[in-house]
Amino acid sequence: MLTTSSMRKALQGALITLASATACVALLPNNALAAAKSEISAKVGKPLQEAKDLIAAKKFKEAIGKVKEAEAMPDKKPTEESLINEMLSYLYLQTKDYNSALNVYESMLAKGQFAPGDVNKRILTMSQLYLSLKNYPKSLQYAERYLKEVGQDPEVSRQIAQTYYIQNDFAKTADIASKYIKANAGGAKPPSEDWYKLWMSSLFKMNKTSEAADVQEQVLAMYPSQAYWEDMFKYVKSESSFNDRQNIIMYRLMDAVGIAKGQTFIEVAELSLASGNPGDAKYFLEKGVNSGELKGDREKKLLAKATADAATDLPMLASIEKEAAAKPTGEPLVKIAEGYLGHRQYEKAIEAFSKGLAKGKIGFQDESTINLGIAYLGAKKQQEAIKTFKSVPASSKVARLARLWASYAAKPLAPAAPAAPAAK
Repeated sequence: MLTTSSMRKALQGALITLASATACVALLPNNALAAAKSEISAKVGKPLQEAKDLIAAKKFKEAIGKVKEAEAMPDKKPTEESLINEMLSYLYLQTKDYNSALNVYESMLAKGQFAPGDVNKRILTMSQLYLSLKNYPKSLQYAERYLKEVGQDPEVSRQIAQTYYIQNDFAKTADIASKYIKANAGGAKPPSEDWYKLWMSSLFKMNKTSEAADVQEQVLAMYPSQAYWEDMFKYVKSESSFNDRQNIIMYRLMDAVGIAKGQTFIEVAELSLASGNPGDAKYFLEKGVNSGELKGDREKKLLAKATADAATDLPMLASIEKEAAAKPTGEPLVKIAEGYLGHRQYEKAIEAFSKGLAKGKIGFQDESTINLGIAYLGAKKQQEAIKTFKSVPASSKVARLARLWASYAAKPLAPAAPAAPAAK
Protein backbone atom coordinates (compact mmCIF):
# COMPACT_ATOMS: atom_id res chain seq x y z
CA MET A 1 0.00 0.00 0.00
CA LEU A 2 1.02 3.60 -0.55
CA THR A 3 4.73 3.77 -1.51
CA THR A 4 7.56 1.23 -1.51
CA SER A 5 11.33 1.08 -1.68
CA SER A 6 11.04 2.33 -5.26
CA MET A 7 10.26 5.74 -3.80
CA ARG A 8 13.67 5.79 -2.12
CA LYS A 9 15.39 5.08 -5.46
CA ALA A 10 13.32 7.72 -7.24
CA LEU A 11 14.08 10.33 -4.60
CA GLN A 12 17.79 9.59 -4.56
CA GLY A 13 17.99 9.69 -8.35
CA ALA A 14 16.10 12.98 -8.48
CA LEU A 15 18.33 14.55 -5.85
CA ILE A 16 21.55 13.49 -7.56
CA THR A 17 20.25 14.88 -10.84
CA LEU A 18 19.39 18.14 -9.09
CA ALA A 19 22.86 18.39 -7.61
CA SER A 20 24.59 17.70 -10.91
CA ALA A 21 22.39 20.13 -12.81
CA THR A 22 22.76 23.06 -10.42
CA ALA A 23 26.25 22.64 -9.04
CA CYS A 24 28.20 24.56 -11.69
CA VAL A 25 27.66 28.05 -10.40
CA ALA A 26 31.35 28.98 -10.14
CA LEU A 27 32.25 32.30 -11.70
CA LEU A 28 33.33 31.72 -15.28
CA PRO A 29 37.14 32.07 -15.34
CA ASN A 30 37.06 34.42 -18.32
CA ASN A 31 35.12 36.95 -16.27
CA ALA A 32 37.10 36.31 -13.10
CA LEU A 33 40.45 36.73 -14.80
CA ALA A 34 39.38 39.93 -16.52
CA ALA A 35 38.00 41.40 -13.30
CA ALA A 36 41.19 40.73 -11.36
CA LYS A 37 43.73 41.41 -14.15
CA SER A 38 45.12 44.60 -12.67
CA GLU A 39 45.93 42.82 -9.40
CA ILE A 40 47.59 39.72 -10.88
CA SER A 41 51.36 39.53 -11.12
CA ALA A 42 52.99 38.39 -14.35
CA LYS A 43 54.34 35.17 -12.85
CA VAL A 44 50.89 34.11 -11.65
CA GLY A 45 49.03 35.61 -14.60
CA LYS A 46 50.96 33.66 -17.25
CA PRO A 47 49.79 30.11 -16.26
CA LEU A 48 46.32 31.44 -15.52
CA GLN A 49 46.09 32.95 -19.00
CA GLU A 50 47.24 29.64 -20.45
CA ALA A 51 44.57 27.89 -18.37
CA LYS A 52 41.99 30.31 -19.73
CA ASP A 53 42.97 29.41 -23.32
CA LEU A 54 42.74 25.70 -22.50
CA ILE A 55 39.30 26.22 -20.98
CA ALA A 56 38.17 27.89 -24.19
CA ALA A 57 39.31 24.74 -26.00
CA LYS A 58 37.46 22.63 -23.37
CA LYS A 59 40.73 21.03 -22.29
CA PHE A 60 39.79 21.14 -18.64
CA LYS A 61 42.27 18.60 -17.25
CA GLU A 62 45.18 20.38 -18.91
CA ALA A 63 43.81 23.68 -17.59
CA ILE A 64 43.84 22.27 -14.05
CA GLY A 65 47.59 21.60 -14.45
CA LYS A 66 48.21 25.23 -15.40
CA VAL A 67 46.18 26.58 -12.49
CA LYS A 68 48.12 24.26 -10.19
CA GLU A 69 51.32 25.88 -11.50
CA ALA A 70 49.97 29.23 -10.41
CA GLU A 71 48.90 27.78 -7.08
CA ALA A 72 52.46 26.58 -6.42
CA MET A 73 53.89 30.10 -6.79
CA PRO A 74 55.17 31.56 -3.48
CA ASP A 75 54.08 34.86 -1.93
CA LYS A 76 50.73 35.11 -3.70
CA LYS A 77 48.38 38.03 -3.00
CA PRO A 78 44.94 37.30 -1.50
CA THR A 79 43.35 38.32 -4.80
CA GLU A 80 45.49 35.79 -6.66
CA GLU A 81 44.64 33.00 -4.20
CA SER A 82 40.97 33.80 -4.55
CA LEU A 83 41.15 33.75 -8.35
CA ILE A 84 43.11 30.48 -8.37
CA ASN A 85 40.49 28.84 -6.15
CA GLU A 86 37.69 30.24 -8.29
CA MET A 87 39.20 28.74 -11.41
CA LEU A 88 40.02 25.42 -9.73
CA SER A 89 36.48 25.01 -8.41
CA TYR A 90 35.11 25.73 -11.86
CA LEU A 91 37.41 23.19 -13.49
CA TYR A 92 36.72 20.50 -10.90
CA LEU A 93 33.01 20.94 -11.49
CA GLN A 94 33.50 20.70 -15.22
CA THR A 95 35.39 17.42 -14.78
CA LYS A 96 32.86 16.21 -12.19
CA ASP A 97 35.54 15.90 -9.53
CA TYR A 98 33.11 16.99 -6.84
CA ASN A 99 35.29 15.99 -3.89
CA SER A 100 38.07 18.28 -5.07
CA ALA A 101 35.60 21.05 -5.86
CA LEU A 102 34.20 20.82 -2.35
CA ASN A 103 37.67 20.94 -0.81
CA VAL A 104 38.27 24.20 -2.66
CA TYR A 105 34.84 25.56 -1.69
CA GLU A 106 35.39 24.70 1.97
CA SER A 107 38.68 26.60 1.87
CA MET A 108 37.13 29.60 0.11
CA LEU A 109 34.26 29.72 2.58
CA ALA A 110 36.61 29.57 5.56
CA LYS A 111 38.81 32.35 4.13
CA GLY A 112 35.89 34.57 3.09
CA GLN A 113 36.84 34.38 -0.58
CA PHE A 114 33.31 34.23 -1.94
CA ALA A 115 31.85 37.53 -3.12
CA PRO A 116 29.26 38.70 -0.55
CA GLY A 117 26.41 38.30 -3.00
CA ASP A 118 27.49 34.75 -3.88
CA VAL A 119 27.89 33.24 -0.41
CA ASN A 120 24.41 31.76 -0.07
CA LYS A 121 24.42 30.50 -3.63
CA ARG A 122 27.72 28.72 -3.01
CA ILE A 123 26.46 27.24 0.26
CA LEU A 124 23.49 25.78 -1.60
CA THR A 125 25.81 24.38 -4.27
CA MET A 126 27.93 22.76 -1.57
CA SER A 127 24.83 21.15 -0.11
CA GLN A 128 23.83 19.74 -3.48
CA LEU A 129 27.33 18.51 -4.25
CA TYR A 130 27.56 16.72 -0.92
CA LEU A 131 24.16 15.22 -1.66
CA SER A 132 25.37 13.88 -5.01
CA LEU A 133 28.25 12.25 -3.13
CA LYS A 134 25.79 10.76 -0.59
CA ASN A 135 27.42 12.69 2.23
CA TYR A 136 24.05 13.36 3.78
CA PRO A 137 25.14 14.98 7.08
CA LYS A 138 27.22 17.62 5.26
CA SER A 139 24.47 18.15 2.70
CA LEU A 140 21.96 18.79 5.48
CA GLN A 141 24.41 21.07 7.29
CA TYR A 142 24.69 23.41 4.33
CA ALA A 143 21.08 23.17 3.17
CA GLU A 144 19.84 24.10 6.64
CA ARG A 145 22.39 26.92 6.82
CA TYR A 146 21.11 28.17 3.47
CA LEU A 147 17.51 28.26 4.69
CA LYS A 148 18.57 30.03 7.88
CA GLU A 149 20.16 32.76 5.77
CA VAL A 150 17.62 33.19 2.97
CA GLY A 151 14.34 32.06 4.57
CA GLN A 152 11.63 29.98 2.91
CA ASP A 153 12.61 28.04 -0.21
CA PRO A 154 10.27 25.16 -1.18
CA GLU A 155 12.79 23.27 -3.27
CA VAL A 156 15.56 23.38 -0.67
CA SER A 157 13.10 22.47 2.10
CA ARG A 158 11.97 19.49 0.05
CA GLN A 159 15.61 18.52 -0.59
CA ILE A 160 16.17 18.48 3.18
CA ALA A 161 13.08 16.35 3.78
CA GLN A 162 14.08 13.93 1.03
CA THR A 163 17.58 13.65 2.45
CA TYR A 164 16.20 12.64 5.85
CA TYR A 165 13.95 10.12 4.08
CA ILE A 166 16.89 8.52 2.29
CA GLN A 167 18.61 8.15 5.68
CA ASN A 168 15.52 6.37 7.08
CA ASP A 169 14.78 9.24 9.45
CA PHE A 170 11.07 9.03 8.67
CA ALA A 171 9.98 10.90 11.80
CA LYS A 172 12.04 13.94 10.78
CA THR A 173 10.81 13.69 7.19
CA ALA A 174 7.19 13.52 8.30
CA ASP A 175 7.67 16.47 10.64
CA ILE A 176 9.19 18.68 7.94
CA ALA A 177 6.63 17.66 5.31
CA SER A 178 3.60 18.08 7.58
CA LYS A 179 4.72 21.51 8.77
CA TYR A 180 5.39 22.68 5.24
CA ILE A 181 2.05 21.43 3.93
CA LYS A 182 0.08 22.90 6.82
CA ALA A 183 1.84 26.25 6.44
CA ASN A 184 1.24 26.45 2.69
CA ALA A 185 -1.99 24.53 2.06
CA GLY A 186 -4.10 27.69 1.89
CA GLY A 187 -1.70 29.68 -0.24
CA ALA A 188 -1.96 30.75 -3.86
CA LYS A 189 0.39 27.93 -4.85
CA PRO A 190 -0.48 24.74 -2.94
CA PRO A 191 2.24 22.27 -1.92
CA SER A 192 3.37 19.98 -4.71
CA GLU A 193 2.37 16.33 -4.89
CA ASP A 194 5.90 15.33 -3.86
CA TRP A 195 5.40 16.92 -0.44
CA TYR A 196 2.33 14.76 0.17
CA LYS A 197 4.17 11.66 -1.04
CA LEU A 198 6.99 12.29 1.42
CA TRP A 199 4.62 12.79 4.33
CA MET A 200 2.43 9.83 3.43
CA SER A 201 5.30 7.44 2.77
CA SER A 202 7.12 8.42 5.98
CA LEU A 203 4.02 7.71 8.07
CA PHE A 204 3.56 4.39 6.36
CA LYS A 205 7.21 3.47 6.98
CA MET A 206 6.59 4.15 10.68
CA ASN A 207 3.53 1.85 10.57
CA LYS A 208 1.22 4.81 11.19
CA THR A 209 -1.16 3.52 8.56
CA SER A 210 -4.25 5.35 9.77
CA GLU A 211 -2.41 8.70 9.69
CA ALA A 212 -0.94 7.78 6.29
CA ALA A 213 -4.46 7.11 5.00
CA ASP A 214 -5.55 10.52 6.33
CA VAL A 215 -2.79 12.12 4.28
CA GLN A 216 -3.75 10.05 1.27
CA GLU A 217 -7.23 11.54 1.53
CA GLN A 218 -5.59 14.95 1.17
CA VAL A 219 -3.61 13.70 -1.84
CA LEU A 220 -6.80 12.45 -3.47
CA ALA A 221 -8.44 15.81 -2.88
CA MET A 222 -5.50 17.63 -4.49
CA TYR A 223 -4.14 15.17 -7.05
CA PRO A 224 -6.70 12.44 -7.80
CA SER A 225 -5.56 9.39 -9.74
CA GLN A 226 -6.62 5.77 -10.09
CA ALA A 227 -3.36 4.62 -8.48
CA TYR A 228 -4.05 6.67 -5.36
CA TRP A 229 -7.65 5.45 -5.27
CA GLU A 230 -6.49 1.84 -5.48
CA ASP A 231 -4.15 2.36 -2.54
CA MET A 232 -6.88 4.12 -0.61
CA PHE A 233 -9.34 1.27 -1.01
CA LYS A 234 -6.74 -1.26 0.10
CA TYR A 235 -6.58 0.66 3.33
CA VAL A 236 -10.33 1.18 3.65
CA LYS A 237 -10.95 -2.55 3.23
CA SER A 238 -8.33 -3.46 5.82
CA GLU A 239 -9.44 -0.76 8.24
CA SER A 240 -13.14 -1.38 8.38
CA SER A 241 -15.61 -4.18 9.04
CA PHE A 242 -18.50 -2.80 7.01
CA ASN A 243 -22.00 -4.21 6.90
CA ASP A 244 -23.71 -4.92 3.58
CA ARG A 245 -25.18 -1.43 3.17
CA GLN A 246 -21.82 0.19 3.89
CA ASN A 247 -20.00 -2.15 1.52
CA ILE A 248 -22.40 -1.23 -1.28
CA ILE A 249 -21.57 2.45 -0.71
CA MET A 250 -17.87 1.59 -0.94
CA TYR A 251 -18.35 -0.46 -4.12
CA ARG A 252 -20.32 2.37 -5.71
CA LEU A 253 -17.37 4.67 -5.11
CA MET A 254 -14.95 2.11 -6.53
CA ASP A 255 -17.14 2.00 -9.61
CA ALA A 256 -17.27 5.79 -9.83
CA VAL A 257 -13.48 6.12 -9.84
CA GLY A 258 -13.11 3.28 -12.34
CA ILE A 259 -11.40 0.58 -10.28
CA ALA A 260 -14.32 -1.82 -9.77
CA LYS A 261 -13.42 -4.95 -11.73
CA GLY A 262 -14.45 -8.59 -12.18
CA GLN A 263 -15.15 -10.13 -8.80
CA THR A 264 -16.15 -6.74 -7.37
CA PHE A 265 -19.15 -6.67 -9.72
CA ILE A 266 -20.21 -10.10 -8.45
CA GLU A 267 -19.79 -9.12 -4.79
CA VAL A 268 -21.81 -5.93 -5.02
CA ALA A 269 -24.49 -7.60 -7.16
CA GLU A 270 -24.96 -10.38 -4.62
CA LEU A 271 -25.11 -7.86 -1.77
CA SER A 272 -27.67 -5.79 -3.68
CA LEU A 273 -29.88 -8.79 -4.47
CA ALA A 274 -29.72 -9.92 -0.84
CA SER A 275 -30.77 -6.46 0.33
CA GLY A 276 -33.69 -6.29 -2.12
CA ASN A 277 -32.11 -3.89 -4.60
CA PRO A 278 -32.14 -5.68 -7.98
CA GLY A 279 -31.64 -2.42 -9.87
CA ASP A 280 -28.16 -2.08 -8.44
CA ALA A 281 -27.42 -5.75 -9.10
CA LYS A 282 -28.53 -5.42 -12.73
CA TYR A 283 -26.36 -2.33 -13.24
CA PHE A 284 -23.16 -3.94 -11.92
CA LEU A 285 -23.67 -7.30 -13.61
CA GLU A 286 -24.37 -5.64 -16.95
CA LYS A 287 -21.20 -3.63 -16.53
CA GLY A 288 -19.17 -6.76 -15.81
CA VAL A 289 -20.66 -8.76 -18.70
CA ASN A 290 -20.38 -5.90 -21.19
CA SER A 291 -16.74 -5.30 -20.27
CA GLY A 292 -15.97 -8.96 -20.88
CA GLU A 293 -14.85 -9.51 -17.29
CA LEU A 294 -17.83 -11.69 -16.40
CA LYS A 295 -18.14 -14.51 -18.93
CA GLY A 296 -19.34 -17.59 -17.07
CA ASP A 297 -22.80 -19.14 -17.20
CA ARG A 298 -23.27 -18.45 -13.50
CA GLU A 299 -22.75 -14.71 -14.01
CA LYS A 300 -25.10 -14.65 -17.00
CA LYS A 301 -27.79 -16.48 -15.02
CA LEU A 302 -27.31 -14.01 -12.16
CA LEU A 303 -27.73 -11.13 -14.61
CA ALA A 304 -30.89 -12.72 -16.02
CA LYS A 305 -32.34 -13.00 -12.52
CA ALA A 306 -31.37 -9.41 -11.63
CA THR A 307 -32.89 -8.15 -14.88
CA ALA A 308 -36.17 -9.97 -14.26
CA ASP A 309 -36.33 -8.83 -10.62
CA ALA A 310 -35.53 -5.23 -11.59
CA ALA A 311 -38.33 -5.20 -14.15
CA THR A 312 -40.91 -5.91 -11.43
CA ASP A 313 -39.17 -3.92 -8.69
CA LEU A 314 -39.23 -0.45 -10.24
CA PRO A 315 -43.03 -0.14 -10.71
CA MET A 316 -43.54 -1.69 -7.28
CA LEU A 317 -41.45 1.05 -5.65
CA ALA A 318 -43.89 3.70 -6.80
CA SER A 319 -46.87 1.73 -5.49
CA ILE A 320 -45.46 1.32 -1.97
CA GLU A 321 -43.87 4.77 -1.63
CA LYS A 322 -47.09 6.33 -0.29
CA GLU A 323 -47.38 3.58 2.28
CA ALA A 324 -43.77 4.18 3.35
CA ALA A 325 -44.40 7.92 3.61
CA ALA A 326 -47.24 7.26 6.08
CA LYS A 327 -44.98 5.41 8.50
CA PRO A 328 -43.92 7.24 11.69
CA THR A 329 -40.17 6.90 10.98
CA GLY A 330 -38.07 7.78 7.96
CA GLU A 331 -36.55 4.33 7.55
CA PRO A 332 -39.15 2.88 5.14
CA LEU A 333 -38.78 5.93 2.89
CA VAL A 334 -35.00 5.72 2.72
CA LYS A 335 -35.28 2.04 1.79
CA ILE A 336 -37.53 3.07 -1.09
CA ALA A 337 -34.94 5.72 -1.95
CA GLU A 338 -32.21 3.08 -2.04
CA GLY A 339 -34.27 1.19 -4.59
CA TYR A 340 -34.64 4.28 -6.77
CA LEU A 341 -30.88 4.89 -6.46
CA GLY A 342 -30.21 1.31 -7.58
CA HIS A 343 -32.34 1.92 -10.69
CA ARG A 344 -30.47 5.23 -11.29
CA GLN A 345 -33.72 7.14 -10.79
CA TYR A 346 -31.83 9.98 -9.15
CA GLU A 347 -34.50 12.65 -8.77
CA LYS A 348 -36.94 10.20 -7.21
CA ALA A 349 -34.15 8.94 -4.93
CA ILE A 350 -33.34 12.51 -3.84
CA GLU A 351 -36.98 13.19 -2.97
CA ALA A 352 -37.43 9.96 -1.00
CA PHE A 353 -34.10 10.24 0.83
CA SER A 354 -34.81 13.87 1.75
CA LYS A 355 -38.26 13.08 3.13
CA GLY A 356 -37.02 10.05 5.04
CA LEU A 357 -34.04 11.86 6.56
CA ALA A 358 -36.30 14.75 7.57
CA LYS A 359 -38.48 12.32 9.51
CA GLY A 360 -35.50 10.77 11.23
CA LYS A 361 -35.42 7.69 13.48
CA ILE A 362 -33.32 5.83 10.92
CA GLY A 363 -30.98 3.07 12.04
CA PHE A 364 -28.53 3.89 9.26
CA GLN A 365 -28.78 7.69 9.14
CA ASP A 366 -25.20 8.37 7.99
CA GLU A 367 -25.33 5.74 5.25
CA SER A 368 -28.58 7.28 4.00
CA THR A 369 -26.96 10.71 3.99
CA ILE A 370 -24.12 9.42 1.82
CA ASN A 371 -26.60 7.77 -0.53
CA LEU A 372 -28.46 11.06 -0.81
CA GLY A 373 -25.17 12.67 -1.83
CA ILE A 374 -24.65 9.93 -4.42
CA ALA A 375 -28.12 10.63 -5.81
CA TYR A 376 -27.33 14.35 -6.02
CA LEU A 377 -24.13 13.52 -7.86
CA GLY A 378 -25.99 11.26 -10.28
CA ALA A 379 -28.42 14.12 -10.93
CA LYS A 380 -25.46 16.42 -11.77
CA LYS A 381 -26.01 18.51 -8.63
CA GLN A 382 -22.38 18.65 -7.58
CA GLN A 383 -22.52 21.31 -4.89
CA GLU A 384 -25.52 19.73 -3.16
CA ALA A 385 -23.70 16.39 -3.26
CA ILE A 386 -20.52 17.78 -1.69
CA LYS A 387 -22.47 19.59 1.02
CA THR A 388 -24.39 16.40 1.82
CA PHE A 389 -21.27 14.22 2.01
CA LYS A 390 -19.61 16.74 4.31
CA SER A 391 -22.58 16.73 6.68
CA VAL A 392 -21.72 13.20 7.88
CA PRO A 393 -20.16 13.60 11.35
CA ALA A 394 -16.46 12.87 11.80
CA SER A 395 -17.29 10.35 14.54
CA SER A 396 -19.32 8.17 12.16
CA LYS A 397 -18.10 4.72 11.16
CA VAL A 398 -18.55 5.77 7.55
CA ALA A 399 -16.93 9.20 7.97
CA ARG A 400 -13.98 8.27 5.75
CA LEU A 401 -16.30 6.98 3.03
CA ALA A 402 -18.21 10.27 3.18
CA ARG A 403 -15.01 12.30 2.90
CA LEU A 404 -13.81 10.18 -0.02
CA TRP A 405 -17.12 10.66 -1.80
CA ALA A 406 -16.77 14.41 -1.22
CA SER A 407 -13.26 14.37 -2.71
CA TYR A 408 -14.47 12.47 -5.74
CA ALA A 409 -17.43 14.83 -6.18
CA ALA A 410 -15.12 17.84 -6.06
CA LYS A 411 -12.57 16.40 -8.53
CA PRO A 412 -14.01 13.43 -10.41
CA LEU A 413 -11.70 11.39 -12.59
CA ALA A 414 -12.40 11.30 -16.30
CA PRO A 415 -15.28 8.87 -16.83
CA ALA A 416 -14.57 5.55 -18.47
CA ALA A 417 -16.07 4.78 -21.87
CA PRO A 418 -19.69 3.60 -21.54
CA ALA A 419 -20.24 -0.15 -21.71
CA ALA A 420 -22.00 -1.67 -24.71
CA PRO A 421 -25.54 -3.05 -24.23
CA ALA A 422 -25.68 -6.51 -22.70
CA ALA A 423 -25.94 -9.40 -25.13
CA LYS A 424 -29.43 -10.79 -25.45
